[in-house]
Amino acid sequence: MSPTPIVCPSCECLFGFETQPGVLSIKHRDLFRTIKGGTVTGPCRRCGAQVVWPAQPMTVTKGPR
Repeated sequence: MSPTPIVCPSCECLFGFETQPGVLSIKHRDLFRTIKGGTVTGPCRRCGAQVVWPAQPMTVTKGPR
């Protein structure tokens, strides 16, 4: 499975890569970060628009009891 680029919705500047479902990897110069699960938001480095990952919030459903 190849990484999926996560880009700014306004200018398409690269924000990071989804390396596995639910795992975001970000590299900027000598800074490396990996985020597993949750939601990540931040400004685009180029235009300042908010980038949200995942674009569609994950939903948790409960099974029958």
